[in-house]
Amino acid sequence: MLKDTDSFDAQTFAEDRVSQPADRSRSKRPDMLKDINAVQAHDLIENNAILVDVREPYEIQAERIPGSVELPLSHLARGRPANLPQDRAVVFHCASGARTKSNGMALASLTGGDAYNLVGGIGAWRRAGFPTTRG
Repeated sequence: MLKDTDSFDAQTFAEDRVSQPADRSRSKRPDMLKDINAVQAHDLIENNAILVDVREPYEIQAERIPGSVELPLSHLARGRPANLPQDRAVVFHCASGARTKSNGMALASLTGGDAYNLVGGIGAWRRAGFPTTRG
């Protein structure tokens, strides 16, 4: 079980994802996540970005952001494919932003375009007045 300060082995994860060398000339794939606040994240989502929750299932069951895609880091580390659309921006979030930040390179590699870290995670989202569901 990954805690908010844990990370998975990005090297193993990347090796599983990449069977050929990446050709950056044909890809807009970012190298890292850009940090954004909850208001910026909400604006991106309103403009068709995907919100991805990388927390563990027990955390998601306790509270989640409606419409978010569940993609726990532990599942990715075990080889679960991300299957994220490559033509949309992606906003990743966890509980506080630390887990997302520490796994930024691996998470950015899952996207085909702009990729973001919601600084402060679901707590910042809630404090900004945006909806979450509990239970």
